[in-house]
Amino acid sequence: MSESLVIPPRLQRRLIRWARQQAPREICGALVGRDGRVDRVLPARNADPDPRRFCMDPGDLVTIFQYIEQSDQDLLGFYHSHPSGPGTPSTTDLAEAFYPAQLMVIVYPGDGKRPIRAFRVGEQVEEVHVDQDSRTDPP
Repeated sequence: MSESLVIPPRLQRRLIRWARQQAPREICGALVGRDGRVDRVLPARNADPDPRRFCMDPGDLVTIFQYIEQSDQDLLGFYHSHPSGPGTPSTTDLAEAFYPAQLMVIVYPGDGKRPIRAFRVGEQVEEVHVDQDSRTDPP
């Protein structure tokens, strides 16, 4: 785990709150920022009727990519929740990982120690450290 992703505490709290509010449905969206630090969370509607799966609404995905193109930010990864766990990518997540250059961030609000975890998914699955960088975001 040499790579890291910085998600400020206020954005982590927001993701965990949304995941709890939408449970048992999965939440999903994109994380944007610069140099491995998330500055903005861009939610997307979950278009999958199965509460244990997610599919980002195509229109929301277009809006996300338009925002990234027009801003001075990069797409750092995509997030979705696992309301019932686990906090790691499922077999379905791995099979449907269409953007291997981006991080897969899993929000599992039931895990008090590590409710947000990030993974680089390619030929192998590699966990990426998630840091809060509390220096820039008071608790």
